[in-house]
Amino acid sequence: MAQCTYAFPYSKSMSAFTKIKNPDNYTVISSPITNTFVKSQAIQSDFGSSNTDDNSSRTWTEKATKYVLLKYFYWRYTEPSVMSLHETYKTIAASVALDLGITKTSTQIRDKINNIKSGYKKDQKGLSDSFGKDVLSLKYISPAIYDVMDKYFDEQKAKSHMDILSDINMDIYALSH
Repeated sequence: MAQCTYAFPYSKSMSAFTKIKNPDNYTVISSPITNTFVKSQAIQSDFGSSNTDDNSSRTWTEKATKYVLLKYFYWRYTEPSVMSLHETYKTIAASVALDLGITKTSTQIRDKINNIKSGYKKDQKGLSDSFGKDVLSLKYISPAIYDVMDKYFDEQKAKSHMDILSDINMDIYALSH
């Protein structure tokens, strides 16, 4: 069976999918990014990564939750007028997949952020209502997540804009490396 090659024609009357008679006159350009991606996937599959790895899990881990929150806070402090919240959720979902290997949809990201914000407010109210309680007695979110929320979400404790961005960037780097 003869191999068919398709090329973009120079004539406007021809279709982009017109068969060409002499494929030696044309060069097929492939992207080095695609080749690198395919090779890196092959290398990873050779090492036999399992589903028990920390980064390949589909469940929410504390690390993934912190990462999502930090990405959200970075957007909140830098780009709310440039990028819509919906686009931010999509971007965060892509970042989580790339950096942590966890597949989440933008809706799951939105729900997680909203649930954490709600849990933080409930825990904060519970801590302020009763004296003698500490961060270890939280009901809705973990102490580590509470610390992240307390550091970046509570506007009364906010520091200078550049300090916050620097802290967020360092925390994101620490989580993804």
